[in-house]
Amino acid sequence: MKTLIVIFAHSTVNDTVRRHWPWYLRGDCDILGVGRTNTRCEWPTERLIHSIDVGLEGYASGDNHILRFLETLTALLTDERYKAYGAFCLVEYDGIFVRPVPPIRPGTICAKLAGHRDGQFRGKSYYHTPWYLDRIMAGRILKYGFAMLKAGLIEGGFIDRWLGLMVDLYDIPIADTSTYTQNTIDTPAKIEQARTAIEAGAWYIHGIKTESQLINVTAGIVA
Repeated sequence: MKTLIVIFAHSTVNDTVRRHWPWYLRGDCDILGVGRTNTRCEWPTERLIHSIDVGLEGYASGDNHILRFLETLTALLTDERYKAYGAFCLVEYDGIFVRPVPPIRPGTICAKLAGHRDGQFRGKSYYHTPWYLDRIMAGRILKYGFAMLKAGLIEGGFIDRWLGLMVDLYDIPIADTSTYTQNTIDTPAKIEQARTAIEAGAWYIHGIKTESQLINVTAGIVA
């Protein structure tokens, strides 16, 4: 099954996208860039099939990021340009691949467990990128996602929290991935954890915001 890497970005991280591009390529898949309709994202061309613009920059409304996510899934399932791809690995600009994307587990959301219920959030757990799914699961997320929006269940507009609530409400199969995640890998302890995860076989690392973080996490690995 052919997989497409889908990268969500915004205009203020164009430099980061360029810096990370050699690492996106290590996923060994074609790439689709997802920018914003009111700003300009810049994309290197190697393995980029093209780019699309979906949603406004920033939190234009509480559900802005969720609508952007759902509209992107709609494009992936309905646009003829993507019909050759049976699976989609959706990631954010601050993630890198250190190994090829593994085969998808059909009928399952493959994501990284990032934490559990806290504060005012309803979901039992929440899941960071990669959000890796096949076409059937993408269709289920569209169905349930729009129903949740209609009911006002948006978890503050955070996709990771919102997906966790969806898993609870609709009993969706979800599998933890061999990846590593933090909001930002910005301490020596987190850097060491990321490097340990890579040594243990992790294929994706999420939370790299700066050049120094990239260098420290990937030291000794050739992009």
